[in-house]
Amino acid sequence: MRTGHQCGIASENYSFVALSTDPATPFAAKGEYELLLTTVAGVTNKVHGEVICTCITGNTARIAGQITKVWRNGVQVPIPARTHNVWVVIDNGEGQRTADQVSLMGFQTAPVAATHCAVGTPTIVFPNQEGNVQVQP
Repeated sequence: MRTGHQCGIASENYSFVALSTDPATPFAAKGEYELLLTTVAGVTNKVHGEVICTCITGNTARIAGQITKVWRNGVQVPIPARTHNVWVVIDNGEGQRTADQVSLMGFQTAPVAATHCAVGTPTIVFPNQEGNVQVQP
């Protein structure tokens, strides 16, 4: 995924796989994700994490993950105080005139990440600039 800009960020690119794991356990999921942020000053921040939950409603998925590693300019650094990422993706179909939509990845605490999957948190989505979103129940 490639998304729009936010304060001080020149680009944000991420990829992920999030799979629901247990129909009897709401929001249970597994998977991995990777986020690459490049600042306007040229600093690169790479984040790797494990998907902890997802909620799929129609063609929309809310996803949260726990950060497992962070690198700044290629050097591993401590995990930030906000230890989780949250994001939303919307699958508008294959070959459709309307682009899939994606949010920026937000940095959050564990309780906010759980809330994000369960009921959602305020999120703005943008047209996806690169890649393809597939949301399947």
